[in-house]
Amino acid sequence: MVWAVCAVVLLCTMSATASSTGPEGDREKEYTNMWIAEIRGGEHVARRVARDLGYNYGGQADVFEDHYVLTRDDHPEVSKRSSIHLTRSLQDLDEVKWAEQQSVVVRSKRGFIPRPPEEEVEEQQQSEPRSSRHQDLMKLLNNMYGGKIGGSFSASGSTKPNSAAHSKPSTNNKPHSTKSTSTFSTKPSSTSLNTYKGVTKHVECLSSKTSAYQSLFNDPLWPNEWYIQDYRTQDMPVMDLNVVPVYKMGITGKSVTIAVVDDGLEHGHPDLVGNFVASLSYDMGSDKPGSTPDPSTSHPNSHGTKCAGEIAMVANNNKCGVGIAYNSKIAGIKVLGKRSVDYVEAKGLVYRLDKFDIYSNSWGPSDDAMTMEKVGRMSALSFEKGSTQGRQGKGAIYVFAGGNGRHLTDNCACDGLVNNVYTIAIASVSQRGKIVYYSERCTAIFAAAYSGGNSYDEKVATIDLNGKCTTSFSGTSAAAPLATGIIALTLDANPKLTYRDVMHLITMSAEVAPLADNGDIWYKNGRGFWVSNDFGFGLLNGENMVNLAKTWKNVPKKNTCIVSVKLDNPQYITVGETANVEFQTVACQDTKNDAVYYLEQVEVTSTVQYPYRGALSMTLKSPAGTKSTLLETRPKDSNKDGLKEWTIKTLHNWGENPKGTWEIEVKANALAGVRAASGYVLEFTISFHGTKDMPAHYSQRRKYSGFRLSNGKTSEV
Repeated sequence: MVWAVCAVVLLCTMSATASSTGPEGDREKEYTNMWIAEIRGGEHVARRVARDLGYNYGGQADVFEDHYVLTRDDHPEVSKRSSIHLTRSLQDLDEVKWAEQQSVVVRSKRGFIPRPPEEEVEEQQQSEPRSSRHQDLMKLLNNMYGGKIGGSFSASGSTKPNSAAHSKPSTNNKPHSTKSTSTFSTKPSSTSLNTYKGVTKHVECLSSKTSAYQSLFNDPLWPNEWYIQDYRTQDMPVMDLNVVPVYKMGITGKSVTIAVVDDGLEHGHPDLVGNFVASLSYDMGSDKPGSTPDPSTSHPNSHGTKCAGEIAMVANNNKCGVGIAYNSKIAGIKVLGKRSVDYVEAKGLVYRLDKFDIYSNSWGPSDDAMTMEKVGRMSALSFEKGSTQGRQGKGAIYVFAGGNGRHLTDNCACDGLVNNVYTIAIASVSQRGKIVYYSERCTAIFAAAYSGGNSYDEKVATIDLNGKCTTSFSGTSAAAPLATGIIALTLDANPKLTYRDVMHLITMSAEVAPLADNGDIWYKNGRGFWVSNDFGFGLLNGENMVNLAKTWKNVPKKNTCIVSVKLDNPQYITVGETANVEFQTVACQDTKNDAVYYLEQVEVTSTVQYPYRGALSMTLKSPAGTKSTLLETRPKDSNKDGLKEWTIKTLHNWGENPKGTWEIEVKANALAGVRAASGYVLEFTISFHGTKDMPAHYSQRRKYSGFRLSNGKTSEV
């Protein structure tokens, strides 16, 4: 065990520095013939620089002042090798403040990831047994429909709801009949139910109980939207996102416009066209209006369409389902599907800031437990611009999927988009309120939304390509749009909310009770908030959030205090050892304008030299005693460079006073195949984001619905 008490230098500022930006993947990169350069002096200087060095001048880089697009005809469109000499020739000019050759970014659409059958069998055997009547109904339906329950089907008039499925709920909670439950146009088949060792592989949990809200809409998939109106079997607790009471207030998202940043949208889909805004849709890669998905036979580009349907499916039109914010307006910003670069994504994240309220993103770096990628410089500028200039200065809302690599030992501490201070990352939770095998965990997760777990669990109902409907969408890709919809309802209730107000509202309204039965994953921080790496502040609750929003007082302005932790000597670590770094701070409370008394987010930027990055883990302990796990091991991550100015965001000190002694622990864990390794802990930079003045809602402690954690500890009663 190595202990170090470090000297501290305080640096106070109002905004985070750009030093943590720039792509840092571990794959073999592909480099394009495009450069982005920040050039002083305006357009005429940029044109001269381009001419003198043999570049084509491509104009100002969209909305980014003093940034210009430069391309070269004598360079391949895509190359395995970077042209460092060309970049340096730009950087050497006095007029050029920064320049970067754009490289291709690899993106993961965070939809459903099938689980190995043997793992599904084990988990299903451990789960609560369903009623025998329910199992019989499932087998009957799957025998009739060829095991295709949960697949796509047409949204045309041939698939209409029958009257029984939308009648008022019965008082005796009898199961639906086979006829009333199925709305699929698939022809009956004698094919038997797919099984693996006697356990169903692909089963949708149909209802043996009717929802009190079942007759609210006539859309055929409305009864399947269990995450909005819980209708499940009697042996399962009633759990949903609690949004129907919001609809009864007349709040449906009608004043909110949402951008789905993805692989495009099928704008002519009959259950989306009524809410689709063609004039706001744009293809960033092709630089032209429209967002039609690229045709593909191997991997259909249906992802963005499905995400959009969750949010804005038109209600009461006898087609597919009901969007969670079913009167919101929606458009597609296409950044995925072709080769993309940081600049293309950056443009999408600030496109029509004057019109969009929320940017919904269900994608990110590869969830392979090996990639560690920072936010590119241009995208970092987009987040700052969007959060300061969007929504007439109140800030655009950026929602991101938390990641699907948990079963591969990935965790979202290694995802720069999730760890950005301007984003709201959402995890998935199963229909049983359980941790989902694919949903990544980290201290940057804000909250959780339902999206289904294993293949025998119910998933999310939405639209599909070619005018079809589906009940098989899942992954954190499906959770993020549901969160987007709830935020849209919240903004509809109170348009004066800032992006930080929305974050505070999540901390004050998300519920722990539905997720309490998950072992020892919850702890209370120094402000009285329950937090978890798996679920953030808890399950989103629409009614709670909207009710708070109606009378909400805007939070005070944000300050950022940056603390540089300089070690007297690099701290040596080897396998099995831990470096412990303590530092004291007043968090700029000795300054007039930059003091932070009430924390929101904390960023920890670390540099650790170690020959097997995946063996490193890290914890942070606050003066209030809150100890959070910032980084977990990733055995597949064999990167030899360790951590290079890597920034991890934690929300777990929300509301605490940062003044006092903080403690960081970095451990070099023993992994199979890693017997002898050593390195050095070099430095840390801590960014405290928060307010000097107390937010009005802190006048009373957060109140929770009563729950008892499954570890036996009584929490809130």
